[in-house]
Amino acid sequence: DRNRAGVAAMRDFADLRWQETVRQYLNSLDPNMPVKIAVVHWGSEGVFETDPRQEERSRQLLALGFDAIVGHHPHRLQGIEVKNGRVIAYSLGNFVHTTESVWGKRSILLQLRVTPWGIVDGQVIPMEIEDGIPKTAQGTERQEILSKVRSLSQALGTSMDADGHFWIGAVYQREAAKNF
Repeated sequence: DRNRAGVAAMRDFADLRWQETVRQYLNSLDPNMPVKIAVVHWGSEGVFETDPRQEERSRQLLALGFDAIVGHHPHRLQGIEVKNGRVIAYSLGNFVHTTESVWGKRSILLQLRVTPWGIVDGQVIPMEIEDGIPKTAQGTERQEILSKVRSLSQALGTSMDADGHFWIGAVYQREAAKNF
């Protein structure tokens, strides 16, 4: 069904045919769908910083037409980048894998506000894993998670306020223009 979420599985980014597979999938969707989000399993385990392959693939996915990319796999938080009015969340952290590492137990939820014009802003919601169960982080842990994500995101050129909000300027401009 062209109006529902779907999956376009790719086993290997090294196989250059993946771009054509994704292009065909995106072309099969309803052209009025306001937002297309890719969820990607990538990155190096245990590493906070993005690697060049993630950055290259994210640009390729944006060029194919995705509005947001949400990554997972490193079991560590990685930054959020706003690029040309679109969102790349390189890694949300860890929700399933059990570990004794403090940062292996810290994650974020990514909340994106979607309008008919696209994604207009987002917020990270700090989470902690306690006994294998994700829970909203509180107090010092919440502030440490927010500080880490802000720092990692700033390194990618994205500003975030103290509560984890960030804005997508290009969409605000498009939305405002349509209201006049």
